[in-house]
Amino acid sequence: MRESVQQPWLARQFLERSQEFDSAVMQTDGIDQFCSSSAWVLPAHQAFLPDHELWIREYEHGFAALARGEDANLGVYLHPLEASWALASPLVGRNAAALTRAFVETCRHDDTSWNLLFLSGISPQSVQFRELVRGFRRDFSMGLGTSAMRRVADLQHGVEGFLANRTPKFRANLRRARRRGDKAGICYEYLPAQTTTQQALAWFERALKIEALSWKGKTDTGIIDGPMKVFYQVMLPMLAERKDLRFVFVTLDGQDIAYCFGATFNGQFRGLQMSYDDAYSEHSPGSLAQFEMIIRLCDENIQSYDLGSDMDYKHHWAEEGLETVALVVRR
Repeated sequence: MRESVQQPWLARQFLERSQEFDSAVMQTDGIDQFCSSSAWVLPAHQAFLPDHELWIREYEHGFAALARGEDANLGVYLHPLEASWALASPLVGRNAAALTRAFVETCRHDDTSWNLLFLSGISPQSVQFRELVRGFRRDFSMGLGTSAMRRVADLQHGVEGFLANRTPKFRANLRRARRRGDKAGICYEYLPAQTTTQQALAWFERALKIEALSWKGKTDTGIIDGPMKVFYQVMLPMLAERKDLRFVFVTLDGQDIAYCFGATFNGQFRGLQMSYDDAYSEHSPGSLAQFEMIIRLCDENIQSYDLGSDMDYKHHWAEEGLETVALVVRR
């Protein structure tokens, strides 16, 4: 076992090693790869819990990436760098069994770093889950935390293949909305992969103006300010630098009325945010933005579109995908 990191990593060190880390993510089966990658977990840590010290361990077969917090009731606890949605797996590497066993041994023999482990993004059918239960159940209290289901659309057979997986009513409504939009003069802008970080942040500011006019913005549940805004302000330049950012705007008479953006990773696409100006709801701008993104992704031969955590409206757009749970371990 190689555990080469003895001192806490800083965010700068994480960025320096991000290519290695993401390579390990790509080799890990049964996890949410994008949401376990550096472009998701590092912005989440900086936006939501920046005062929690990074707890990173490197092993022969991969990495364990967590942060260390302290609570008057819980004591010292270790949690994934992204714990808000519990999507990220903290264990990434090519040999899941060996990696997880090494992590368990580290935790079992470390009497000072933790009273509680919160390990999210673990598939109940995975090797990681089996090895974690096997390693901790004899001497520690264990329980299941939150469950998270993703909705993922298959794009392997292009736009027509995507539509074939939808209901006849959905297909008819989407095509009708597209025809009406074309007749009304609706246009689409697509941010290509080759873009600068400055352009990415400028497009994000455009999106925020639409967000403010959406139902999410009006109910203060969007990305206009606070940690959610910081999350994307850190993430989007990282994605642009890696040529992974994709952005669509829907416009009418020169006015932005909807947006959709996300990121490619390992041949897949992860949708991040989509919203529209309520004043233009008669044009179904959200659906038009989503469909335009799918058209562009199919042009790139992207294999799937992960719409993220399960929500009712996503049932029309995608099938059930990966389900993960969180494991809670107490001393």
